[in-house]
Amino acid sequence: MSLEASWIAVRGGVRRSVLEALDLVETGEIDPKGDAQLSCAELNGWLLVWAPDVDFMSLDHLRSLSKTREVLGVRMSETITHSAAFGYARGDQVWSVVHEPDGDTRELQVAGTPPVGFEAIRDKRLQEQALEDGPVDHLFDVPLDLSVAMCGFRPDGGSLPIETTFKVVERIRSGAAGQQQAVVKAFFDALTKSIRDELFPIAEGLGFAPISQRPAFHRFYPFGAPSTFVRERGEWSDCMTFYWSLHGNIPRLEVDFFVRHGAEPRFGRSGWGHVPPKPLSLLERFTGRKLEPQLAIE
Repeated sequence: MSLEASWIAVRGGVRRSVLEALDLVETGEIDPKGDAQLSCAELNGWLLVWAPDVDFMSLDHLRSLSKTREVLGVRMSETITHSAAFGYARGDQVWSVVHEPDGDTRELQVAGTPPVGFEAIRDKRLQEQALEDGPVDHLFDVPLDLSVAMCGFRPDGGSLPIETTFKVVERIRSGAAGQQQAVVKAFFDALTKSIRDELFPIAEGLGFAPISQRPAFHRFYPFGAPSTFVRERGEWSDCMTFYWSLHGNIPRLEVDFFVRHGAEPRFGRSGWGHVPPKPLSLLERFTGRKLEPQLAIE
């Protein structure tokens, strides 16, 4: 499936102020697989907001956010082999590198002064293109390589620290919907704290170590893995990941367990289990009672 995405990275950006400028707010949910409609993460001194939507990032966003900070904006569409990276500062565009599909012609449109390292990135891709006999367009990767060089991110593989945590964000709501938004976030925050405080130590007590201590496994988790643990036992290894979410205002905890042959991607076995919510009684259902958030977490 072709990937379409766009993202904005603000150097030294304060999470709350950047999100508010984009009319976004955190939901409290974590996005470990990178499949949310919108999510954000702090990495390498940048605050990143990304979406699997080529139209999310706009030049107006970059212009507004860059009045006090350096801003990077990137978009890509594998469907039409379009990619672009834009650098903004002091409210103006400083540079841009754009790849537009044009039949058999493969070229870059460069404006301003791209960041240090651009020439090396471009020349490497030009060399690869010169050796290419097939339809692969290596210049398409240049704006994405720039993103990796600057903030460490591209959705199809960058160099993110394994501890990177992507958090789901959504449009700010008003009125009663806004109040409910705040309740859900508090619910998620409490659930996240409970899992980290109570379940992570149990995993370590069973001989599992945070995946940050096992570099050989990092390649399997391009969006980071803050809730994954690894236990090595001879030629085999066990990987365990905790996932949590809300389904119908009821918390769902899932434990994914995967056995590998060493650190190899094959020869594995996987399985998962989840904790079902405590069922309401017939009387509670008739009276419209809902499970109390803290009771549900417990």
